[in-house]
Order: sequence, then structure tokens, then C-alpha cells
Amino acid sequence: MSRLNLSPEQRAQIVAIRRQSEDEGRLLVQRLRQARRALDAAIYADTIDERMIEEGTRDVAAAQAALVRLRAATELKLRRVLAPEQLGILQDLRQQAVTKRRFGRRLNQTPNDDGANGAPQTRPRDALNRRLRQRRQQKGDDPQ
Repeated sequence: MSRLNLSPEQRAQIVAIRRQSEDEGRLLVQRLRQARRALDAAIYADTIDERMIEEGTRDVAAAQAALVRLRAATELKLRRVLAPEQLGILQDLRQQAVTKRRFGRRLNQTPNDDGANGAPQTRPRDALNRRLRQRRQQKGDDPQ
């Protein structure tokens, strides 16, 4: 923010805008997490209830949409506070941040991400899926 050379009035406006959206944002993030947990629970339940999965999918989508709307409204309010040259600087800084994140992700990936014994590493969800598949096979519910 120091690179933007904000006036004291602009700083005060930006602080007020962020405070206004902070509480609502926290609630929306919490709502999204709860919706994702409920959807995961429906997907990985012992008995499949497609209606619950569809409802969970709608809840996750609605929570994500509400969060996107809040972020867009907040960004629009912030944009209106900035002068055109400040906006240009902010856009450049954001682009640099995106590039840095992408570059960082590439650095953390390896072409052959094997475990210490040469076997491919599994993610926690892969292990969960494997256990659920084994349980279904034992019960005779596995379609495979």
C-alpha cells in the first residue's frame, strides 16, 4: 500500500471499506466451509443419497457465489477511492503477485513426485477413497 502514495483520507476510506466487509466475509467463509464439509459427508456417507449430494452442491455453489459477490463489491468500492495512476500501480502489483504465486507453485512441483521408496505419494483423499472402495467391496456394494 505504501507504493500507492495514499492520502490520509484515502487510507481512512480503505480501512473503513475493509472493516465493513470483514465481518460479512468471515461469516461467508465459515458458511462455505460448513457447506463443503456437509457435501463431503454426503458424498462419503455409507449410504448414497443423491438428493443430499445435489443439495450440498447447491449450498457450496451459493456460498461461493455470495463470497465472490462480496469480494467484487469490496474491490469496486476500493477502486473508487483510488486515482487512475494509483489504480494502474495496484493492477501492476496484483499482476506481479499472481505471477509470483504461479511461479512458486511450479517450483513446488516435480515431474516425478515419488515418495522415498520410489512409489507415488498418495494424498489423504486418495487413501480415504481407497478405504471406502474396500469397504464397499466387502459389503458387495461396489459397482466395479
